[in-house]
Amino acid sequence: MRVAVRDTEIFFDVEGLEFVPDGPTLRRRPTIILLHGGPGADHSRLKPAFSCLSDTGRVIYLDHRGHGRSGRGSVDTWTLDNWADDLHEFCKVLQIHNPIVVGVSFGGFVAIRYATKYPASLSGLILSSTRAHTDLDHICKAFAREGGRLAGVVASEFWEKPTRETLSNYVATCFPLFGLSEPNRDAARRGIVNTDVLLRFCAMEHNSMDMRGDLRLVDCPTLVLCGDRDPIDPLEDVQEMVAGLPEHLVTFELFEGQRHNLSKDNSEKYFAAIKRWLSSFVSAS
Repeated sequence: MRVAVRDTEIFFDVEGLEFVPDGPTLRRRPTIILLHGGPGADHSRLKPAFSCLSDTGRVIYLDHRGHGRSGRGSVDTWTLDNWADDLHEFCKVLQIHNPIVVGVSFGGFVAIRYATKYPASLSGLILSSTRAHTDLDHICKAFAREGGRLAGVVASEFWEKPTRETLSNYVATCFPLFGLSEPNRDAARRGIVNTDVLLRFCAMEHNSMDMRGDLRLVDCPTLVLCGDRDPIDPLEDVQEMVAGLPEHLVTFELFEGQRHNLSKDNSEKYFAAIKRWLSSFVSAS
């Protein structure tokens, strides 16, 4: 499905019911909005793993502007501010009130910008394998720890000068270090990739991204999940993000021995942690 949002169209898909029979009434369940990783990828990588969350609430997958099946918009609108504004307007158009927003990897960047720009608009926030700022030195050292000196050099070459050539080397050398298990080739084939978004965001915004000063504005319960061997979202940067969030609102789940792809490599523990947090959070609401 697509809906007109601001100056473009946003594709979304829905899994699970908002209202479920409960004796003589219909009980309203929370709406969980999933923000996919990338940049340049689409929501398909979240399926079918995140389907299990439909046991808890209505799950909405969407493709960010410029991604997947959504409208491209103009190139200069591929920014965190616009992706956050799109989400805000998307919720207004569909009359979604106080959703729980789940940001995975790059989707976490968008989720942080949304939660700090529109803090009254969401009831819960889940930040998975993501961070609030970029420290290229930390990233390149983390890739070197996981993949050896060459991986650190290739990561540095790409992030300092994102081009199609350096991206090709980065994909070949560094992408395998995102997870511990073998890549799912079917998942890769069914995804829609817009490399232009990836290269533009990396060149224009990623390296200077710093939302640490805004984290105090988050005004809802927040769950943070990360692996201690994640090379692209290094542990020290995630810990700094956790420290910047309001202490009374944040829950931190660390996955020892895990890298970036938590939903794939350690799915049972990962989704158990999310469901446990959702259960306690929803019941307390």
